[in-house]
Amino acid sequence: MKDIQVGSLRYDSVTQVQSQDAAQLERITPDFIGWLGHDFWEGYALKLDYRNSQAIFYRGTPDDYLMGEKLIVELPFESRKLPNIPVMNGQIAGIDVTVAFDSGQNGMLYLDAVTKSRLIEEGVLKWSGNGDKYDLHKLELQGRVFDDLKNISVYTTPFPAAAPTGLSDKTLLTLGFSLLSKYKTVWDSKKKVIYVLQR
Repeated sequence: MKDIQVGSLRYDSVTQVQSQDAAQLERITPDFIGWLGHDFWEGYALKLDYRNSQAIFYRGTPDDYLMGEKLIVELPFESRKLPNIPVMNGQIAGIDVTVAFDSGQNGMLYLDAVTKSRLIEEGVLKWSGNGDKYDLHKLELQGRVFDDLKNISVYTTPFPAAAPTGLSDKTLLTLGFSLLSKYKTVWDSKKKVIYVLQR
């Protein structure tokens, strides 16, 4: 593709462009023409600020992109089959959970029926009043408790993308807007850390 402009950035050409059906997004925003992802910002740290609708790219060190920010927690991560999905260990009310970050969704929890019932009884999962969506409490990542994550879809079936992502864990939480909307985050794929910052 030639002559691509994103905000104030202009690219003479973009190579290795892939095609995918995006009908679900075209219903939301008819002018949608594609995604920018991991390979696009390779070599940069990406700061996401949903409140201000900003994505800022940094080439420097944490000193540059954390300057003036209040750090809440550093979340070291690994990747499995896909380098664009950060993966880490966490706990929900003492239950081990694999956590994968995916900014393209709100949040989904995959677990067995017995564990789901237990978390409902303990008040860790509270029905949001909408279908299979629950508010999630007591998620712990690196010693920091994240409470009141809204409208997490909860399933007692296997994660449908387990094979292509390598995420076949018994208890899996994919985190997106439910967490990212509450904080600013910096995704540094080179250092393999997500920095959670006060908004």
